[in-house]
Amino acid sequence: MKYYCACCESPVDGFDSGGAKFQLIKDLDIIGMGVRENKNCFMCPSNDRERLVTIYMRDYVLPEIEQGFDMLHIAPSIMIGAKLVKDKRINYIKGDKFDEGYFYPDTVEMDICNIQYSKSSFDFIICN
Repeated sequence: MKYYCACCESPVDGFDSGGAKFQLIKDLDIIGMGVRENKNCFMCPSNDRERLVTIYMRDYVLPEIEQGFDMLHIAPSIMIGAKLVKDKRINYIKGDKFDEGYFYPDTVEMDICNIQYSKSSFDFIICN
């Protein structure tokens, strides 16, 4: 085993390359975008960004929380959401802007430019 996927907790020999190849990404030197090595896990649908957020949550956020922790996850990823929804200490709300004809289970429709919650409603917000 050379690597470990923090999302599916699987030992893996490596990660697959992937990402979108758009000239604008290169021109603007956007970090975390474009084609890159070690992007996708072979064992689960996680990508590098989801693995980094999972590690951050595991090591820095989750050890510090108590019962009744209110969390909003904007445009939630499947792998991160699956872990957080199981944590009984968290009041976990998923929010997303639905395209016409789409519905996401257990997800509140919201526009992040006009969130219908007070400013002090959440202890932590994930929006990546």
